[in-house]
Amino acid sequence: MLNKELSKDEKVDINEFIAAEEELSNLKKELGIKQKTHIWNKILNLIVDHKEKRLPVRISKKKYCLLALFGGIFGIHQFAVKKYITGVIYLLVSFTGLSFAMSILDIWYAAFLKGDEDKRVII
Repeated sequence: MLNKELSKDEKVDINEFIAAEEELSNLKKELGIKQKTHIWNKILNLIVDHKEKRLPVRISKKKYCLLALFGGIFGIHQFAVKKYITGVIYLLVSFTGLSFAMSILDIWYAAFLKGDEDKRVII
């Protein structure tokens, strides 16, 4: 499949590529070939694992937006929804004003979230 040209109408099944990658990884383990993982892959895997394990937090949309507006420069709204790493990042870049711009984007994001009957959103 890799050697033939794909026509415009032909679809590529990503599951085949994933299976081939897993098979290659298993063969490397069997043959004792060490797989070199870059630091960025390790960091990305840590972030993905953390995000998958993190439980969503239900918070009032109004409360979240007010926290983001008045305390967003210090990341208070991120600490309120238990995103501690993001909150620390906001805190570290608070002197640049970038965290305020990011908090405005967070308000924009939360404004379009659909809430439940108590006007709470899951963030």
